[in-house]
Amino acid sequence: MSARTGVAGLPFTHEVALMGPDDARLSPDLPPPAEPALTLRVTLAPLRRDDAATMAALAHDWRALHRAARASVFLDWDWMAAWLAMLPAGLSVHVLRAEDLAGGSLTRHGSPACGLALLVPQVRRRWGLPVCTTWHLHATGDATLDALTIEHNDFLVDRHGADAIRAAMRSHWLDATRGPRELSLPGVAESVLADDVAGLDRREQVRETWSVDLDAVRDTDGGYLRLLSSNLRQQVRRSIKAYEAVGKLRLEPAASVEQALDWLDRLAALHQARWTAKGHPGAFANPGFVAFHQRLIRAMWADGRAMVLALRAGEHEAGYLYSLAGHGRVCFYQGGFDYDGPGQSVRPGYVAHALAVALHAKQGHAVYDFLMGEARYKRSMSTDTGALAWRVLTTRDWPLRLEAGLRALKGLKGVQALKAGAMSALGRSRSRRAPHAD
Repeated sequence: MSARTGVAGLPFTHEVALMGPDDARLSPDLPPPAEPALTLRVTLAPLRRDDAATMAALAHDWRALHRAARASVFLDWDWMAAWLAMLPAGLSVHVLRAEDLAGGSLTRHGSPACGLALLVPQVRRRWGLPVCTTWHLHATGDATLDALTIEHNDFLVDRHGADAIRAAMRSHWLDATRGPRELSLPGVAESVLADDVAGLDRREQVRETWSVDLDAVRDTDGGYLRLLSSNLRQQVRRSIKAYEAVGKLRLEPAASVEQALDWLDRLAALHQARWTAKGHPGAFANPGFVAFHQRLIRAMWADGRAMVLALRAGEHEAGYLYSLAGHGRVCFYQGGFDYDGPGQSVRPGYVAHALAVALHAKQGHAVYDFLMGEARYKRSMSTDTGALAWRVLTTRDWPLRLEAGLRALKGLKGVQALKAGAMSALGRSRSRRAPHAD
């Protein structure tokens, strides 16, 4: 292993040879590796977003690796390009890059890159004091900029030796950076960098995701509705009947990118009306959020990676679905519905999703993904559950250890308060029951 450190520690290059078949034969106690040998060069360097040649080269390598990795639509270059375009000019973005020196990646997909990630370093403060530098994976730590809510996030890595490449990239980040620091991994699979590593602690929140297995839909007599509870099935059928009394019910895709953008505006209007009536700002109140998705639709509509569907009953506009698709997974991202349609009991969202599931199953997709969230309709309309982790890896420098200790103490006090409250409530309950005990 060798390393070279540049000015101020960046760029920093790390070369590591990972065990291959020949090495395994020299160590008979170890099982043979599942993947061929890899020799990696890993670098971490600032991204020159204002340099057209740099951005073009990154786009080429990213697209090639994304195709080979069959990674999620949230790691598509067009998502990344739209995200980078919305970031303030002065915000620092770094590229964490792994290259296969043996040439396997170049042979497989036309680029030497076998691992890529964009990291945004931000100083995190607590009580007004700097605690550490947080390096955010495909996010910024700014709630307004991160309103996009990336899911199925990850380092973009070649499927050949994926775990080893991720581990090498994490190791390089740790070696190339200094001071109290943490690596924030929002919306990653539970398995991503979940192993224990010397010198790093881990904290996380795990959230459920909800999806429909479209193979199960295709294999079920009676289709998707047969997979739902009888109560929900009846609600959907009653709503369909109410809509059909108004006019022909249909779920149709936008016929052009211009129509997709117009329908996104209509979706946003319905969405905002619903959420502002409840006293919430609504997702589309954020101009950056709107501009991001307009750019994404312009880039991704033509080949079906971005879809806007309209639910109509005759001339009645019942609602819209906006989804992103890649490698067989359709991710429902946002919807807007008219809840003042024919009758109070009509359920436009249920109808739209039921028709969308049938449509995407017919198109040959594998999964209809409702993504993360606790909305009841997601649970009731899904056949499968999963989980994503909002994971943070932290160094063991004293400010972070102190903060972890205080966090644990606060949690302990919270548990003690809950116990005290429960005991108090039990005492009151007993005192109220006492007269009837005789």
